Amino acid sequence: MGRKKTQKKRIITVPSVTPPGSLEITTPTHLDPWADVCKVVHGDPTQLNTAVNICKARVLAHAADKRSRWTKGHSERVTFYAVAIGKKMGLPNKDIETLKIAGLMHDIGRTGTYDALLDKPVGITEEEFELIKKHPARGAEIIKPISQLHGVSTAVKHHHERIDGKGYPDNLTGDVIPLSARIICVADSFDSISTDRPYRPRRRKEDALAELHIHAGRQFDPEIVQAFQSVFRETGARYSSKWESGDIL
Repeated sequence: MGRKKTQKKRIITVPSVTPPGSLEITTPTHLDPWADVCKVVHGDPTQLNTAVNICKARVLAHAADKRSRWTKGHSERVTFYAVAIGKKMGLPNKDIETLKIAGLMHDIGRTGTYDALLDKPVGITEEEFELIKKHPARGAEIIKPISQLHGVSTAVKHHHERIDGKGYPDNLTGDVIPLSARIICVADSFDSISTDRPYRPRRRKEDALAELHIHAGRQFDPEIVQAFQSVFRETGARYSSKWESGDIL
């Protein structure tokens, strides 16, 4: 009687997913919580890095915004407005992707910086304002080690600069301020004016838009304000529930 052959078991190793230039993902695919991102990009592997970065940015934005009921959803709305402006200005997809991530992450530097001031029902003191002014640079420092997000880091750092050079942290002027930062500045200010704060009630969106127009050329880039005015006339700048559900690519 011949000897029974034993069949060798094949061992299949599932490699980790690390697309070129992406953030390192060392977990095997079947255990990787970010693997579901592939569903969002509809099978296009060139979009995987962007999708992963945006999802991670949303997590950080949520962590920053949930510090206070007054800022809940702020970063998502700023991103929505910033992307609408960028598309109206005809920016290339690469710049739109930067706006998506920078908009979501623009306030991450405030986490642990001035939490106690977020719910303050009265105006802030000079000393408190100096503390608040640290959050853009702090946010940029958090992002800086991720080389793929260099453009995001500069947008975050300079989104409180002013066209007239009276902003912070570096008192940049005019076109020296990165375009993405100038766009986020307009979007951020519009959302701040048109939502409730502990020290004042919200103003109508039409009034917020008028405020941007008044300060165009001093605080805001006039071309960006004009682009946002066009978006407002066409759509009313209504925050999309589709965006809120996570369909952001």
